[in-house]
Order: sequence, then C-alpha cells, then structure tokens
Amino acid sequence: MPAASGFSPIRSCFLLFIFSLAFEHVTLLWGVNIFTISKGIGYLLALMALLKPTVYFASPPRVFWLFFAYWCVYALRALIRLDFSNDTIGSTFTLFQCVVLFWLSYNMFRFPGMLKATYGALAWSLFVLAALAYLGIITTEYVYYRFDLRQTVLWLNPNELAFLYGVGSLCALAIGGDRTVAFYWRCIMFGVAALLLVPAVETGSRGAMLSFAAGIVALALASTGLTGKIKGIIIVGVIGLTFGYIILSTEVAKYRWSETLIEGKTAGRERIFKNSLEMFLERPLIGWGPTTHLAELANREFFKGEVRDTHNDVLWTLTATGLLGGVFFISGLGYCYWQAWKARRGPLGPFPFALITALLIISMAGTLQKRKIFWVITAIAVSGASLTAENSLKPSRRLVSSPISKFAP
Repeated sequence: MPAASGFSPIRSCFLLFIFSLAFEHVTLLWGVNIFTISKGIGYLLALMALLKPTVYFASPPRVFWLFFAYWCVYALRALIRLDFSNDTIGSTFTLFQCVVLFWLSYNMFRFPGMLKATYGALAWSLFVLAALAYLGIITTEYVYYRFDLRQTVLWLNPNELAFLYGVGSLCALAIGGDRTVAFYWRCIMFGVAALLLVPAVETGSRGAMLSFAAGIVALALASTGLTGKIKGIIIVGVIGLTFGYIILSTEVAKYRWSETLIEGKTAGRERIFKNSLEMFLERPLIGWGPTTHLAELANREFFKGEVRDTHNDVLWTLTATGLLGGVFFISGLGYCYWQAWKARRGPLGPFPFALITALLIISMAGTLQKRKIFWVITAIAVSGASLTAENSLKPSRRLVSSPISKFAP
C-alpha cells in the first residue's frame, strides 16, 4: 500500500482525467478524434506514470492477466485473418489502452483517498455536463426512429449518456453517505444525485434506467448490519418513487416504456441477439475476428456494407474471439464482481458493488468494453476489496470543507 502524501501532480492529473470522461467526445482539434480532451489527458497521464513505473505500474491484480489474455486473443485473431484495416488496428489499440488503464487505475486507487476522490470527480463532472445541457449551451437532439426525439449532448449515444448520469448519481450518493464529510456538503451531494436522474430519464434509455435501478437495489442488498439494511431499504424506496415520478412526467421515457411493457418492443435487440448467438454457434472456438464480426452481423441484419453492434458485451466478445477469448473476459468480470461483493464490509462499503452491478446490467444492452468508464469501474471493484479500514483516509477536521478537498490526494 503506497504511503499517503501531499500534493501529487500525477494523481491530480488522474482525477482530471476522470473528470474528463463526461466530455470524452469533445475534440481539441475539430474533426481529429485522436485529440479529444479525454485522450489528450490520458496520454499525458500515461507519460507521467511511466516516470515512476515501480509505483504506478507496480504489480497488477491477478485479474489483470485475464483481461490481458483476452486482449492477446483479440489481437491474435486479427493477425490470423491478416486483417490490418484501420478499424481493426484502431479497435485493437483502443482495447489495449483500456486494459492498461485498468492496471494504472488499480494502482492509483491504492493511495489513501484516491478512490473516494474519484467518486467526487465523476459526480461533479456529470453535474457540470447536466448543468451545461440544462442551460442550452451544449444540448443537441438525437432523432430516434419516427416518433421518438431523444435528448443527448456532445454526440454521446443516449444509452451511454444515461448510464454516465446514473454512475454520477451513485458516486454522489457515496459521498453523501460518508459521515466524515460536512453535513451541508452531504445534503448537496444527495441533491446532485437526485438532479442527475432527470437528464438520465430524458434520454429515454430503458437499459440505463434498469442499470441504475439495479445499482440501487445492489446498494441495499450489500449494506451490512441491520441499520445499514434499513437505510438501504429506505434509500431504495425514496429513489424508486422519485425515479418513477420522473419517468411518468417525461413523455419520451413514458412512451418507450409503454412500447416495451405493452408491445414488447426492445428496439430490435431481440433480433440482434438472435443473429449474434447464431454467429457464435457457427464459429464457437475463435469467433469471426475483430470488426469482421460487426460486418457479418450487419449483413444478417440487411445492412450490407456497414457494421452492426451486438449491443451486448458478452455477445460482442464471443462473436469476435469465440470461447478462446470469451472465457478470459467473462471470468475477469466475474472475478471483479466477486471482489466488489467482498469489499462491502470494508471502508468503502457497498458502493463498488453497486457500481459494477450497474455496469454489468448496461453491458447486457450495450457494448461498453472499449469505453474508459468500463475499466475505471472494474478497477474500483477490484480495489475496494484490497483496502482495509487502516488504509482508508482518516477523518480530519481540516478536510471536511468540501467533498473534493476531503478526498484529494
């Protein structure tokens, strides 16, 4: 466990990187994707970490090798096909970056207070994004089918945006539930958690709503002790009623839920899942290869010459790499989930478990494994179990002025 220290440029850079995840698609140079704000800060963070490799690239957790093995199968599958297209190379490199981010994040979270500071950075970044959208500064509209006008910002997929809002809400609850934070800041963070539900519902994402609901239920189930479980049940009830009211008050959400519950519509996912499963069964061992599987799925969906996402991380993995890669990836997620469950009795409580539960649920309705937030949350899940009460940040009167200063490294 690294020793606590004062101001650290690299750990501050990491928190800035976490804050930038809400603005991942904002480019520094117009039209040049490699210069997005998030990528620019990420590359700077990696360079700074390489200056102290024994600290920030110290021994990774065991599960890292499962994810690394998955990446090796992914890259090897592309080599077998002699597929050196820009899409395949870009996809392989992105996945490699994500696995390295998991390693780096795990070692960052071993510093006292860093994981809780990450909660703060995520909560405030999503609140800023929602505020900018509310003021109309960055709000855009995304037309979905013929009748549905779903709201999104910064060209983010509405499902992904809603999931991020849900993550921000859970992180705000984590800070609001921390007794070492000043009371007025705890009230503010509970307010932030509630406010983030409104833009999440306005996206119309059913998968993200289920994801957040699952995270809240997991929060209650993972609470320890009778008092903790009673509080968990109360939180579930209050948030459930608030969530239901917001959904019923939002036309797009009410319309899409009625489609699902009354007509059984799932935006074509039942057809996509069926075709993806058939593809896996045709090539169960090594799959179809990176990006090739998306083109093949598009052909079966009558979108010849295009690509079609599987809308499911497990099916995405199985169709790309078959069981050879899928075993490593799925086993890695299972290990992270188990570690998060173990962490519920530690200083971080049930929040790592709630976050990864929400992540796994949304991963059943979308593909997030090439998104940075996916690997940050899996690192949180693993790190939570490695922390003990002795290693957690000690309460300090001079650090209770704000949630960020309370947990800053």
